[in-house]
Amino acid sequence: MNQIINAHTCNSVRSNPATAGRLSTDNTTAIADHSPAQGGRMNVQRLLLFLAGCYLLSANASAFEPIFDAHIEYGAGSLPYSVTSADFDGDGKPDLAVANHSFNTVSILKNNGNGTFASAVNYGVGVNPYSVTSADFDGDGKPDLAVANISSNSVSILINRVCCVGLTGNVDCDLADVADISDLTALIDHLFISLASLCCSAEANIDGDLGGVVDISDLTALIDHLFISLAPTAPCQ
Repeated sequence: MNQIINAHTCNSVRSNPATAGRLSTDNTTAIADHSPAQGGRMNVQRLLLFLAGCYLLSANASAFEPIFDAHIEYGAGSLPYSVTSADFDGDGKPDLAVANHSFNTVSILKNNGNGTFASAVNYGVGVNPYSVTSADFDGDGKPDLAVANISSNSVSILINRVCCVGLTGNVDCDLADVADISDLTALIDHLFISLASLCCSAEANIDGDLGGVVDISDLTALIDHLFISLAPTAPCQ
């Protein structure tokens, strides 16, 4: 069937069925011919197929009609001029970055995962940021930011330094990003032996407490994950 089925052709046939015989992709093949010169002959099968296509087109149009809740406003900086979205904290949910023209900042609003966003955290950029976009500029798998500053004739690059993505437990920050015996060793060393700083304290918040403090309970949670219940570690915060 060479007929083009779209809203225009469907509306034409609905308003004037006699036009069905003139609707075709090449202006020669008719779906139906109602003209007296042709004796009123009608290709019923093709006409029914065409009308069925129109019905499906109408049904799909209704199915994808957007319906929105009332708007919710979130504070950013002064004169927000551009916005982009990306998963900046690695939790699988798109966050927002807003360029604030008058404040010379970019506001980051983390996605709470329920259709709402956390309060903005601001980062300084050049003078009068005009546009913001995101991409992985350093190849570490995390989205960074590029901001065009109209008055300082510059581009500000903000490298994403979030160190914990997905689940906690990669205490030694190895590239495999898995929790294993070496992470247990690193955590014991941090807590009881050398007291050396952690490469990523968020990875060691294995019990997921909101304060993010790394302590004995995190060691217990890691031991439980590795040897006892094998339950997943807490998500990164």
